[in-house]
Amino acid sequence: MRKINIVMGMLLLGWTMVGCNKVEGVESQYKTESLVGYMVIEKDKLYLDEVEIIIGEDQERIKELGLVEENDLPNGYYIHNLEVQNESFQLTNDTIYGFTDDELLFVKDAESNRFYETTNLEEFLEGSSYQEVALEQQKIPYFIEVYDGKVIRVTEEFIYTQ
Repeated sequence: MRKINIVMGMLLLGWTMVGCNKVEGVESQYKTESLVGYMVIEKDKLYLDEVEIIIGEDQERIKELGLVEENDLPNGYYIHNLEVQNESFQLTNDTIYGFTDDELLFVKDAESNRFYETTNLEEFLEGSSYQEVALEQQKIPYFIEVYDGKVIRVTEEFIYTQ
């Protein structure tokens, strides 16, 4: 009886390990790249100038850059952009756009957090804080998820729109 329990336990452990390996393979196969930066949208292209957002808890980085919290992080964050870059990515019909719908254009419950997601680029352009200005004039960072050169998701975080 003890041998049967040991054999069953080993089989169960083996199946579990095989199952984990398969799941792990699937996750790594579809791994996205997360980026933060200023963006410009032109037709079906997104141009990104990657930036670094530094918050008050990043004391080591604040010290490295010689920042003074009271002066450089008045809203609780600092956007570090050493040089303007211009990476391009493909927008698709499946790209998901997320933003806070301040004007209640799409969200009907004024008491909700007003966060809205859509795959409709026009809704994003109408309801978000995005402005059609040159890349070097952009002021709001966006969070971008990319896979294989295609934009999976664009997210506007309300805290950085003010």
